[in-house]
Amino acid sequence: MKITKRVVAVVLCAVMLMSTCVLFSGCAEKLTKDNPGVIIPLYMTNMTSFDPAIAYADEASAKLLSLVYQGLFTVSSSGKLEKALCKDYSVKNNVLTIKLKSTKWSDGMSVDADDFVYAWSRILDPEMYSEAATLLFGIKNAVEVKNGDLTVSSLGITAAKTDTIEIELEEWADVDRLLYNFASVALFPVREDVVKKIKDENWATIPAVLVSNGCFYVKSMNLGLSEGATVPTITLERNSYYYLKSKNESLDKHVVPYRLVIHMTDGRDSLNTFVDAIFGQERLKDPMLVNKKANAIKASMTPEELAKYTNAQLLALAETQIKDEIRINHALEYIDQIETRVAAGVTGYYDLYDAGSDDEVLFNDKLPLNTVKTDKNVVKKDMLVTGAFYFNTENEVLNTPAVRLALSSVLDREYIAGEIFGSARAATGLITDKVFNTGRKTSFRNKGGDLISTTAASTDTAKAAIDAAGVSGKTVTLTVSADDAQIKLAKYAEEQWEKLGLNVEIRILGYTIYPYTQTVNKLNEKTGEYELVEEALYEGLVRDNYRKAYQTGDFDIIFYDVNMLTTDAFSVLSVFSPTYSGGAYDFSESADVFEPIKHVTKYSNTTYDEYINAALKESDDSKRAELLHNAEKLLMEEMPVCPLFFYQNAYVISDELSGVSVDYFGMVSFKRTNYAAYVQAVETEVTTGEAKPEETPAA
Repeated sequence: MKITKRVVAVVLCAVMLMSTCVLFSGCAEKLTKDNPGVIIPLYMTNMTSFDPAIAYADEASAKLLSLVYQGLFTVSSSGKLEKALCKDYSVKNNVLTIKLKSTKWSDGMSVDADDFVYAWSRILDPEMYSEAATLLFGIKNAVEVKNGDLTVSSLGITAAKTDTIEIELEEWADVDRLLYNFASVALFPVREDVVKKIKDENWATIPAVLVSNGCFYVKSMNLGLSEGATVPTITLERNSYYYLKSKNESLDKHVVPYRLVIHMTDGRDSLNTFVDAIFGQERLKDPMLVNKKANAIKASMTPEELAKYTNAQLLALAETQIKDEIRINHALEYIDQIETRVAAGVTGYYDLYDAGSDDEVLFNDKLPLNTVKTDKNVVKKDMLVTGAFYFNTENEVLNTPAVRLALSSVLDREYIAGEIFGSARAATGLITDKVFNTGRKTSFRNKGGDLISTTAASTDTAKAAIDAAGVSGKTVTLTVSADDAQIKLAKYAEEQWEKLGLNVEIRILGYTIYPYTQTVNKLNEKTGEYELVEEALYEGLVRDNYRKAYQTGDFDIIFYDVNMLTTDAFSVLSVFSPTYSGGAYDFSESADVFEPIKHVTKYSNTTYDEYINAALKESDDSKRAELLHNAEKLLMEEMPVCPLFFYQNAYVISDELSGVSVDYFGMVSFKRTNYAAYVQAVETEVTTGEAKPEETPAA
């Protein structure tokens, strides 16, 4: 593959977004703060939060979490557990002691044992929603703390020293399995002072607040397309303090690239409501949406067709089409135009990879479907993530297994995986192939076999089940995010389910961007009196409405990524049992009796609970695996969750890049990545004084 001037121009534009000027000169022999190193443009899926305790559930977010945080362990591509931040560990008298390596956060503060203690205690706080809690249930009293039976102070984890974590274990805890759990992206450390700077989850969306202990830190998040950007971007820069001990050490000793400029999709609700409008479900009188629609129409026309219209006529045509009912196939065509061409101007971020051309980018894992399916240069790595529909089992239409099984049976999983998502394989169960059965080099999926069909069953049989349940003619709402593949999946499911006699409404949720404000007592110069006013402290906070709908159970049916979190099937299967769901308790005075919180699907089955309870404490690996297989089989027979496909990370990578690695979970590391054709970038400050070159860390 060739790297042309166009790629350099992309890099230059991305750097200019950071309010710096870049002057290209000859290659330097040694990195300095004025020549910090390689800048690499990437094209990846969108994310909205850098909070490991909640962002782990999203396949796209997990990829970026692994770039900015580092945990105690990693799992190699072969499935072998390897030390990361852990220097050494030992077990004595049922206490696991973990020694930490010496490194710092991106603001120069040391990474301490307290950061892990706080992060894990936060996940186990009964008022915190996180399905990752199940990963920590080998720690003494973790189950009781999460269920509100004991206080967090009773949790068996302490910071014995600044560099030493001591973990008191349950008698039944399996140490090896627990260590693999500690490699999960959900269990990365976070700092208490950082989390508490901003209320709720907002701290994880503000670069000025975020700190990183991994290879890179978050320099900027431009999800709102401000400052003239054509696509949403997240910029990561080298963490200068990552394991560097002396100012005499080379800046790239541990991390080669200086900057990763990540171009992303646009999942803002302003776009989502536009999509809703062309689905005919919602009408908005918003000039911005009209402009987007006009651009979509313009992008779909040939030069000859376009010559027949003035800009005013295009706007009028767009406004008319928004107001009128539009056939769904046209709507999907317009969505594709927005996502692939309009968002980035003349050339969309999908089109920045063009197979066989001289204009290929350095790395792209957000590829058009045809490229994923046909291009020999595409690399595919299996991930431990399943795309699935969750059914609200307390919904009047969906409260019987027969109905849920009928809806599942008419979905062609081969079609969904190959023709809608592309970088996926049809699911044959909930648990993916790479999850261990009884240990490394054994597969839970292979042992459990196929529990669901990958092709669609008879519509007549499914319709008979719907009729027998007495729900024909009733309405269910299907919730998806603004991702174009999810929207197409929603339409496909709608078509199949309406053949059964159901009415299906599609709800598309994304994120909203807003300022973080606080109330202050401020002097009114006109009146001479003090008054309470709202002041914006931070701009660009992100509220993920899609994730919130999932966490609160605000759905009939919702598509969501089932992240395995670790190599153990228990981490996924256990959450469908109320004791292990990770749900958040309401301890307010108005709350009802405190009982274990059901999974977001509201699923409940005493036999299932017995399988999970027994598996938690079973020490025999074979017997434990059998219990978990029984649990998964029962789950597929009652179908509160409907697996659709197993994710693959599909990407293209330039021959000019070296040192790109992929771990067992399918996460890509750029820590040792180099760009052979790199031209030195010498940075100088512009008048704004922003984006100063990074400082060399003190000894």
